[in-house]
Amino acid sequence: MRNILRSARVGMTRRLVFAAALVVVGSGLTACSDDKTTAPVPVASSLSIMSGDAQQTTPNTPITAPLVVEVKDQNGDAFEDQVVTWAISSGTGTLSSNSSASDANGQASVTYIPDDQTGTITITATVGTLTPVNFSVTVVDTN
Repeated sequence: MRNILRSARVGMTRRLVFAAALVVVGSGLTACSDDKTTAPVPVASSLSIMSGDAQQTTPNTPITAPLVVEVKDQNGDAFEDQVVTWAISSGTGTLSSNSSASDANGQASVTYIPDDQTGTITITATVGTLTPVNFSVTVVDTN
């Protein structure tokens, strides 16, 4: 009778160890199957002129439309909250801001007021290491 009980206990112990091993291995497999893949972080990948290029104005008179650029990410989607840096790269005058952030449509803008100098003014928009874009404004004297 003792041999039968001992044999039953050994068999039960083996089954419990086997069951515990299955639980451990099974939980590991479940953890692997729940592996979540994260989407790539959007990166500003393109900068282009949307509107405002090739305007003409007179000295000390603001341009009629803002200079507008569009920033897109690597998927071609609008890139929001990207800082665009603006500079007068040739000529003189005043920009409404040296930088502006892109909106939900990926667009950022600035306005320009020439001083009393006539000629062609170039205004550059820059985002990080992307190729800058240049706007041209012609200031003509009407006298």
